[in-house]
Amino acid sequence: MKKRRLTVKERAKVNKEFYFKLINAFIATNIVCFCALGYIYFRLVKYEEASPEGAIRNYLSLIENKKYKEVYEESKLVFDQFNDEAIYIEYLQDFYNDKTFKNARFMKQSYSDDVFLYYNIYDENDSLISNVQLKKIDDIYHVRTLTSIWNFDFDVINNLEFSINDVIVNNSYLTEDNVDCNAFNDIKNIEEVVKVDRYHLDNFVNIPDVKVNSISGIAVKDAINDQFYIGLKPTFEEKEEYENLILNVAQTYSKYITEDEKFYNLRKLLLRNTKFYQDISTFNNQWFSLHDSVEFKNIEIFDIVKLDNDFFIGSIKYDYEVKAGEKIQVYPTGYQIFFTKVNDNWLCTNLLLL
Repeated sequence: MKKRRLTVKERAKVNKEFYFKLINAFIATNIVCFCALGYIYFRLVKYEEASPEGAIRNYLSLIENKKYKEVYEESKLVFDQFNDEAIYIEYLQDFYNDKTFKNARFMKQSYSDDVFLYYNIYDENDSLISNVQLKKIDDIYHVRTLTSIWNFDFDVINNLEFSINDVIVNNSYLTEDNVDCNAFNDIKNIEEVVKVDRYHLDNFVNIPDVKVNSISGIAVKDAINDQFYIGLKPTFEEKEEYENLILNVAQTYSKYITEDEKFYNLRKLLLRNTKFYQDISTFNNQWFSLHDSVEFKNIEIFDIVKLDNDFFIGSIKYDYEVKAGEKIQVYPTGYQIFFTKVNDNWLCTNLLLL
């Protein structure tokens, strides 16, 4: 029997069906391949995250691709992030701006422990790029850059709760309890220095904004040290008394520096068994130029923190005007002053320049 030849229309239909099936097979094959590749990539990422070196590479990849927000969010999930997001991202951008990660190598540091790993990252020329800290959570390593800018101690009384960047500082950061407050640790032969709980926090990229979670509390930064004192606001009556003490010591000290006051009158305001007293008692104040009079203007007293009934700290600023004939020289002046009560008398233990 002779086979019938297909018409042109029938051949077109057959070809269409063939190519349709071929395309579907091609698409299906690609879907399978893409799924397989995706799964392989997923497993590789998980494998990378499960190793310290792989986690560091992923971290550097985020930085290299300028995904700083992801870096910040990661740090919040694993590490208590006490830095403001915008400030932290700006720091990372500046810090890694001129760094290259090509052929970077990683070296584990000997001070790593069971909780944290520490690595140095070096470039291809063996120059240090950065230091990073790793923490393992659910078999995945998470990374953050360690800064060398600021680490702070926080001396706290009465178990006052405080927070930084809206993150409550918990007891995991408590390093010492019931210890002498750093503000008065140079006083010799005193029966009792105010006791505090000390917290240590690191990896700050700027001076933190510290808030006490109580309307009666206040946090005050030390004028020169990376240190905060967290205590109580004085009552109205205490505030008035403290302000008068601060003003008297500050003005007497300024006038002594310019030879407008005798050391005899200054020393009556000072606790003698301190380093500050030793330093000021040997200070030569005969260098200041001759003048006719002095005057204090624009006085501002602030940041008063009561640490207990026998210890407080306060700050003062003013313009110190020195007049010589028709000439007036203005010296912007600021002090942070530390006080303790001895035999019912308030005495200055230290004075720092603001």
